[in-house]
Amino acid sequence: MRYEAEADVAAALTPMPPLMPQYSLATLFFSITWIGVCLGSLRLNPCLGMLLIFLTMPALLRTLALGARDQEAGIAVSPGKRLTVFFASLAIMFLVLIVSGALLGLSAWVALAAANGPPFPSAVHTGVSIAAMTFGILGSFGAAAGILWYTRWLGA
Repeated sequence: MRYEAEADVAAALTPMPPLMPQYSLATLFFSITWIGVCLGSLRLNPCLGMLLIFLTMPALLRTLALGARDQEAGIAVSPGKRLTVFFASLAIMFLVLIVSGALLGLSAWVALAAANGPPFPSAVHTGVSIAAMTFGILGSFGAAAGILWYTRWLGA
């Protein structure tokens, strides 16, 4: 009987894993600050706000994912390291924007050159334009995926 009581007490005192994912106050404050900056930039200039949101959303998600990975491994993450990872992720997203935009712009230039080029039949101009834009769109997504895959643990 005493053994059963000791087993019950030991079972009651063992910590249970949380049912839902938990976050720290630092993560909450960082998220609120990020939302405030994005809303302020949307109010100031909608184009700037959208650009800021599209650049920082993946960087924020990447920072949270790397922080969760470190927390599961039992590594204490300082706020300075979180900021470093966030700004490294922001630089990576800026690189993705530049490379994808350059590929898409190059394909648009090829499509424009095909439309104003030598006097070929209209079907040839249309085919070259469609091929150039398809290459630009797929190349942009491919370049973005490649950069994000190659730098997936950079700054961690």
